[in-house]
Amino acid sequence: MQKFRDIKIHKLDSAASEERFLLEYGDNMFEANAIVVDLLETLQDHGSRQDAIDAFVEKHKQKYTAEHVGECIDMVFNPIFEKEANNASRGFLYSKQFIDGPEISRLTDALKCLFRMRYALPVTIAAVAMDIWFLLSATGMRRFDGGLTVTILVGLVLFLCASSFLHELGHASACRYMGIKHGGIGFAMYLTFPIFFTDVTKAWCLPRKKRMAINLGGIYFQLYILIGLIAVYYFTNSDFVRYLILAMNLGFVLVLNPFFRFDGYWIATDLLGVPNLRQQSMSTLRYTLARLMGRKTSEKPYLLLMRGREKWIFVIYSVVVNLFMGYFFFYVIPLFIYRFCSTFPLEAEKLLTYLSSGVTPPFAIMHNIFGQLLFMAMIGYMLYGLSRPYINRLRRNPNK
Repeated sequence: MQKFRDIKIHKLDSAASEERFLLEYGDNMFEANAIVVDLLETLQDHGSRQDAIDAFVEKHKQKYTAEHVGECIDMVFNPIFEKEANNASRGFLYSKQFIDGPEISRLTDALKCLFRMRYALPVTIAAVAMDIWFLLSATGMRRFDGGLTVTILVGLVLFLCASSFLHELGHASACRYMGIKHGGIGFAMYLTFPIFFTDVTKAWCLPRKKRMAINLGGIYFQLYILIGLIAVYYFTNSDFVRYLILAMNLGFVLVLNPFFRFDGYWIATDLLGVPNLRQQSMSTLRYTLARLMGRKTSEKPYLLLMRGREKWIFVIYSVVVNLFMGYFFFYVIPLFIYRFCSTFPLEAEKLLTYLSSGVTPPFAIMHNIFGQLLFMAMIGYMLYGLSRPYINRLRRNPNK
């Protein structure tokens, strides 16, 4: 029975009309309702499984049979004990943690002071004001007089990696400021995007307002870089610095996108108070389609548990996100594949012509070819990763 006592119970701050809880076991979190928590507390209070089942049946006035309660224990708690995957890697096609949480905890403990209001408020105001000035006053945003060379591209990539790592330190430091532990930092593939990630699973134990601060912690840390870059640009008017600032702004737009699993998605999750927002939006769509077609379904979407205002906002989000994901998967990706098949052979032919003539190919051709190949490889890996569970299922059950 000790394994049941190892499960910690937390209240979940959500938009559900009924009380919801989090069950923490190891590094993983699981959502539960009040009856599951009641059953868990009964198991924790008794010395044997059978005693706990008898006590639970008696407590609920024979509403449940002992056999039913035993089946529920196996169905609900066995997956918790058998779960090995860390929540930080959930939803990624590939992930690899390269720094453990304890290894950077001393650094994040030192950086957490930056979230005090006397630092955070003036830095945020200054960064926003300076960025607005830059976007309104900078000319020739897409012009680069120095030429886009390999050195420039390498410098841009290294800068983006360093900025992204600082972004993840911001999330981790925000966790320490809020008084919870963070996990490690790693690299992952999400759809067609190579990204860094930080394990902030413990943030689910916090109220939504504090979870929001952790979600915004990464961009907040990057604002320090942005202030420095804009100051340098003001004095130098450097093309390269202008490109770095522009790249950071484009990164902010991408990260705050509420449809992909970036910071904007988790901000939307906490604003709406809906855990597993993407899955819940899909379940809402499936439930709605089933009802419209007159089919009965046992799947009850999270929508039916929500309070009034958040419910309608969630309906709008579900419609918009499913339209957006349909646009991405059924228009953007097929269009790229079509253009790749149409233009890549010509680009490759030009490259071979230059090489066979002993002439160094122009950088633009090299950039186009390798850029398209890289993105095509990412799409291929994404499609493989999305189809792998179904392929494995067919291999395990070839007759089904």
